[in-house]
Amino acid sequence: MPVITMLKFGARVALSNLGFHAPYSLNFAITYKCNSHCQNCRIWKSRPKDELTLAEIRRLAKHLKFVKWLRLTGGEPFLRGDFVDIVRAMDRNIPGLFMLTTTTNAILSDDIYRKIVKVLRFFRKKFIVAISLDGDRETHDRLRGVPGNWDRAIDLYLRLKELARKHKNLEVYFGYTIYPKNVGMFRQTYAAVKEKIPELKPGDFHINILQISDIYYANRGQRVPKDFYKKTIEELDGIRKMRGVAIGPIAMIDDRYLKLAPKYLKTRKSPIRCNILDLSAFIDSSGNVYPCVSYDRKLGNVRDYDYNLMKVLKHETSRQVGKEIKKGKCPHCWNPCEAHPVIVSNWFRRE
Repeated sequence: MPVITMLKFGARVALSNLGFHAPYSLNFAITYKCNSHCQNCRIWKSRPKDELTLAEIRRLAKHLKFVKWLRLTGGEPFLRGDFVDIVRAMDRNIPGLFMLTTTTNAILSDDIYRKIVKVLRFFRKKFIVAISLDGDRETHDRLRGVPGNWDRAIDLYLRLKELARKHKNLEVYFGYTIYPKNVGMFRQTYAAVKEKIPELKPGDFHINILQISDIYYANRGQRVPKDFYKKTIEELDGIRKMRGVAIGPIAMIDDRYLKLAPKYLKTRKSPIRCNILDLSAFIDSSGNVYPCVSYDRKLGNVRDYDYNLMKVLKHETSRQVGKEIKKGKCPHCWNPCEAHPVIVSNWFRRE
């Protein structure tokens, strides 16, 4: 990545953090359709309706020129047949886009691979794909509720890593979520995957922690054992030791996330003062805008604002919610989609 591009990105982060510019990050769930049956998430039980069409997303994209870091998520984002066209719309309308990240459960691995190949024919910015993997073969398939899912995840990872040799802007990781039914199993998972992928390193896993959310995971009321948080802290310490020194921007952000996570787990409070609405916003598949995936405070719907996200974020409701969040009057979370922008924007502040 050219130095000048990195400097421009850093400058935009700083301006957003100081409140002098529009948010630089956007988390956009392009669909809530999902073909997993995850035990820690209930998105797959929803019956999504009235989701934004491709034509509407194109209109939305025209008003996103301020975005530098775009996350396309779901559900399973690749279940949208127009996934490639959505990326193309964003690419054409966001000239200063620095990075695109997306997630996948890898169940339809052949279709996902084909779509990523098509995206790489025109997309030249940094493109990060995180493949969900939450255990060894037996554990992952049981927790995800889809037999054969683990093997497809491994297969897709290998094919995408090979593709990344040709397309240097592509980076591929596993996304590992720690929750009650797999806590303490990371080393076992890593060993199982390394048997299939000898060159694997601990840093090839991005670690997430169980989050509770009505508006996103639909898992409010999920039982969390009392010892879960203590066990997770112990496991995170082991993971950081396995990873060693973080080298490179992505690894450093991920390492800071893990380093601060125990504070969140002990207090259930964000370890950094959150100013997420200065930095980012979350749009669900029907166009509803929220501060993040955890805070059930609807700020508006892009359909009611001519698909202009900034009109929603400049509304008095959004300004008031932003002030409340800075005062800690929110559910508090440590979800990477929001934690990462907060970490980047507060990098030099004391913890």
